[in-house]
Amino acid sequence: TISVGKRACIGEVLVSEGLAAVQRHRDGEERSSNYDTLCGVETAARAAKKNMHSPADPPMRKVNDLSDPKKAKAYAGFLQRSGVLKAQVEYVFGGTTYKLWIPAENCTIRFALSECRSPQPTPNNPTGRAAEPFGDAAKRFAKMHIGQRNVEVVAEGLTNGGVVTGKMFVGAGAKKENFASALLKEGLSSIDWRDVDSTHADLVSNMSAAKASQKNIWSLSNAVAERSAPVKKEGGQPEEVKTIIISEIRNGNKFYYHEVGSPSVAKIDSAMKLFKEVNGLSPGPVPFKKNKILAALFSDGQSTDWYRAKVLSTSGSSHKVLYIDHGNVGTVTASQCRSLDNGLEATPECAREAELALVRSRELNYDEGVEAARALASLAWGKELTARIHAVEEGKMMVTLYDPVSPVSLNEELVKRGLARVVSEREAGAFGRNSQEEAVKEIFEKLKETQEGARKERRGIWVYGDVGEDDDERAKY
Repeated sequence: TISVGKRACIGEVLVSEGLAAVQRHRDGEERSSNYDTLCGVETAARAAKKNMHSPADPPMRKVNDLSDPKKAKAYAGFLQRSGVLKAQVEYVFGGTTYKLWIPAENCTIRFALSECRSPQPTPNNPTGRAAEPFGDAAKRFAKMHIGQRNVEVVAEGLTNGGVVTGKMFVGAGAKKENFASALLKEGLSSIDWRDVDSTHADLVSNMSAAKASQKNIWSLSNAVAERSAPVKKEGGQPEEVKTIIISEIRNGNKFYYHEVGSPSVAKIDSAMKLFKEVNGLSPGPVPFKKNKILAALFSDGQSTDWYRAKVLSTSGSSHKVLYIDHGNVGTVTASQCRSLDNGLEATPECAREAELALVRSRELNYDEGVEAARALASLAWGKELTARIHAVEEGKMMVTLYDPVSPVSLNEELVKRGLARVVSEREAGAFGRNSQEEAVKEIFEKLKETQEGARKERRGIWVYGDVGEDDDERAKY
């Protein structure tokens, strides 16, 4: 028997209300100590024709399902104005995504925490992609702590896929806690900086503590920084194909590169080594003007050397520079710079800027942007790649990249993983007019087909449903 405090046995209450039946026993079988009482209340419930003993059809429970994006959009404003809502967690999809029932409004919603993101768990579809590291652990933690539990939620927004976003609180009184904080404390999620800033001290401190102790997702090694290179093509000319190696990665679809076999990199490296032998590491007078080419020190952790750099901006005694032969950006002071010889200053840069054609990824201040950059690094870093150069836009090479061992382009692979999205028809049309239109059209159609597959399987940026124009503007693709 089970009872709470001085209250009646739970089984007895269920039987008396006609919501459960007594299990009959044979003579000699063990039975409950209050078996006779249970039989008595069941007889009374039968006589009163309560619930399951009633000859009438049971009442149908009608719940308003707001998982449909159109319905969710119609109710979103009301839910946001309602403030704190009591809810029950009916199902856990992942560490930060759930299905909730809100009794007061008699509706169910798909809900996602707005303050943090967890890795994706193994999908229910057996043919789906594998779970991300610690995705299943985050889902298991959520199921253990809030599955089939009462919670309080505050609705703050709605995605185009009909997912309500906001905060969730568990427990009561002094034990009441923001569930995002609990996930961050366990190292099973990371802060979504789109909705959180440094004023959220508890969230930031919990994530910092998990990072410091390398808990769960923070035990994974960080992806190495990556680099990229250049190619040249004027609009309307035939496509060029070159072999390149990336020297710097800026985000999931922008990078700098060197052309394999080009003697310019070796020549500049040799010239800068001679520059170091002559001048040592001593600074020298140099005018800091925008776009000025000078020599700036850079340390790779093993040695410090001079590299050619272009001044991008100046703030007080600090100067932001672009190392033009590799593509990385750094901040230096006058004590780390000196003027170049005229010959070195006038020599064209070795690293060329490029961008993956027809796709966009989010910037690095978003989780998806970091994931896209890491994916590009894992696919491209340290490899000799084939670059199909379609056009030049504002000095950047618009390319489709291929690893020689795979027929699938890196552009398509990022779209397939849901880490990049395809540009609009209008952008693709304008791009095609500046390049080989038929070839671009073929690539564009293939990318759209791949993107539709990623959207249906809710990969990457599609995890909460469709990404519309409002989401694009907010995420700054």
